[in-house]
Amino acid sequence: MSRRRNGARVGIGARKVTAVLIDSGPLLALFNKHDHWHDTVNIWLQNNPSAKLISTWPVLIEVCAMLARRIHNEAALDFLRWVQRGAVSVDAPVAASITTVLQISTRFCFASV
Repeated sequence: MSRRRNGARVGIGARKVTAVLIDSGPLLALFNKHDHWHDTVNIWLQNNPSAKLISTWPVLIEVCAMLARRIHNEAALDFLRWVQRGAVSVDAPVAASITTVLQISTRFCFASV
């Protein structure tokens, strides 16, 4: 069963969600009450209290920069405090990741557009 909220389908019943890889969009919406998706993200989180949010450092940096620019520096600090309290687990890359990133970046650096 679902209902419409801000033009999006939102599940009413709680589902068992264990791990969710989250990008900047929902995080920005959560901390910006004027964002079109704010209520939808909030409802989803309330309906999925067991969800473990996982993200990356680049996403956290992007969210901080955009919150500071669009709202206020304090919004970015609130976000970081929320993450610090354990709301989001931050995936740490292994040392070998940089080699792969460099290989991919080099390949695309010389690709013609």
